[in-house]
Parts: sequence; structure tokens; C-alpha cells
Amino acid sequence: MKKLIGVLLLCPMLAYGAVIATMPNQAGGKIVLTDESCVYGNKNYPSLYRSYFYTPEGTAGDGCWRLDDETVIVVWFDSNTTRRYPAVNFDIRKRGKNL
Repeated sequence: MKKLIGVLLLCPMLAYGAVIATMPNQAGGKIVLTDESCVYGNKNYPSLYRSYFYTPEGTAGDGCWRLDDETVIVVWFDSNTTRRYPAVNFDIRKRGKNL
């Protein structure tokens, strides 16, 4: 899984800011991982990528993510929390379509 996500991040066919993986969240929405560099406020996080979540009710939040072995680590800015998710729970995408 780590190699596959690494290949997708380096793949030149992906557009800037493309969604590369999604996972359902407990609220009925999704957690979304992108290949866009993470910038929040005026701060750039060069070793992290942009993530966000949303719910059916319209709640949304921003974060940054990275891959650590078989785990996706996401720092959520709105709640000031860090969460770990099994990488296998994410549906990996390429050019907007599931692989």
C-alpha cells in the first residue's frame, strides 16, 4: 500500500491538487486525501499533503496528511487533533476514477 500511494504521488499524470484517496467517515461523509502540498493559514508544511473531510450536513474541516508504514496520519486543524487511519481503509483513486 505504501509503495502504491508513493507511486501515485509521484505520477506525472495526476493533476495538481487531485484527489488520490477517500474513506467514509463516521458522520456519513468522507475523508479526502489530495496530492496538493499542505498550506494552512500562512504556513507551508512541505512534508505533508492537504486533506479535508465533509459530512452530509455540510460540516467540513481541513488537515494535512502523510503515510507512515500502513497508516495514514492526519492532523486536523479545526479540532487540533492527530488521527491514524489504516491505509487499507482508503479507496485509492487516479484521475478521478477508482483503480
